[in-house]
Amino acid sequence: MKFKCSNGHENFADRLPERCPACGSGLLRIVSGGFSGGTPAPHKPAPAPAEKSSAPPAIAPLTQPQPVRSGNSWLLPVAAVIVLVGLLGLSFLLLRGFSHPDTDQQMAAMAKQYENAVGVVILSGQKDGQPVSEPIATAWAVGDRTFVSNGHVATPVSQALSNGLAAFIVLNKNPDKKFRIIEAVVHPKYSGTLLNAGGKLPAVPVYDVGLLKVDANVPNQFKLAPDAELRNLDSGYRVAYLGFPMEGMNGGGVDPENPVANMQSGIITSTSDYWLSKVPFEQSLLLSHNLAAAGGSSGSPIFNARGEVVGVLSAGNINLQFDKESGLPTRTPSAVLINFAQRIDILRDIYPDYKSRQNDDSHRVVMLVVILILGLVWIYPALCFWLIARKVGVEYGWMAWIPVLQLYLLCRLSGKSGLWVLLCLIPFVGFIFILVLLWKLPAALGVKSGARFLIIVPFIDLIYLGYLAFRTEPRAASAS
Repeated sequence: MKFKCSNGHENFADRLPERCPACGSGLLRIVSGGFSGGTPAPHKPAPAPAEKSSAPPAIAPLTQPQPVRSGNSWLLPVAAVIVLVGLLGLSFLLLRGFSHPDTDQQMAAMAKQYENAVGVVILSGQKDGQPVSEPIATAWAVGDRTFVSNGHVATPVSQALSNGLAAFIVLNKNPDKKFRIIEAVVHPKYSGTLLNAGGKLPAVPVYDVGLLKVDANVPNQFKLAPDAELRNLDSGYRVAYLGFPMEGMNGGGVDPENPVANMQSGIITSTSDYWLSKVPFEQSLLLSHNLAAAGGSSGSPIFNARGEVVGVLSAGNINLQFDKESGLPTRTPSAVLINFAQRIDILRDIYPDYKSRQNDDSHRVVMLVVILILGLVWIYPALCFWLIARKVGVEYGWMAWIPVLQLYLLCRLSGKSGLWVLLCLIPFVGFIFILVLLWKLPAALGVKSGARFLIIVPFIDLIYLGYLAFRTEPRAASAS
């Protein structure tokens, strides 16, 4: 008779041996009943038919040809490849999210996303019996009923409320969304006269932030940058702001009844303390930037490419000039175009929910870990076991795609009883039996290389498993 092993070696013998004489594989199958040369083997009566069993047949050795069915068998590897490509694509998107793309298009997308989270602050009252209102600054929502602005904005609002006047915030592009301000909170350290050790005044008022609490819920709120991101603030860091510059602008810069915010993008030019000195991160609370600003843009949110607020626009480099005709002072922006902002984390002192409003990247890390585990622990090994099963003619290779049944298939491929599955599931020690099965697998497939120990080396085992699954079978040896 003519027989063939799992590694493709063909030989002839009177009866089927236990192992291939060329490679030692125990997975043999009869190719034909004839014998090349010599006297044919004596006829032997056919054995009695074995009793049928519902369990999958043992695969070592194969006494009958086990052709692998074609049909739709290609669907499984194709589906596996598609899933792997999808997981890699999702991983790329997650990693791209960590990389903070610094493009103007991304900034514009964030401005669009949070356009209904920013509004213009308006003071209202009576003058000579007539109603009057005046837009004074910008504010942005950080909580359901809380806006953020500057200390020098919250101060006059608080005074107006104390004097019986009213103050409102009208949302950008939403004239029907008017929120009454019911309370204004100023940072307790807000000051423009705090001296440093050398007796120098600060470049801008220190701790210039405040909260404006309103009477109804706001439809959208900004997220605050996490502490780790604030440590990345330095020269060249891309930022933008959304606000209402008004001073010196035609038409007043804004229609208070139907406001439309302006967006500016630029970079952080430097970080320092309030006296423009280089200090450790904890004291570098002043952000210098090149975002064009004017009166009215005070309080605007300065955000990064992911929409995380990193600072509050608070001041600019202004030249004071006097009108020749009226003699009144006028303010004009400096040609240097360097303005200032308060780093956002000083808001922590007056906003109890600060931490809960910080953007959290931990979910991205968890998703990335899950994807990697899913790809390395399930999909890739399943594909390898499925291909190995096809090579040795096992028709129930589909078990490779089902976690527990995958263990059963490994038992059968390694020449062990299916009962080993129970041993593999024993807590704390089951992995030892899995390692034994993996150690037996190359030998059961006729691989006698000394490198087969790699099958039980962490991480390297995945490479070796791929070698067993994707290796090219050797050519059949000529029979003598």
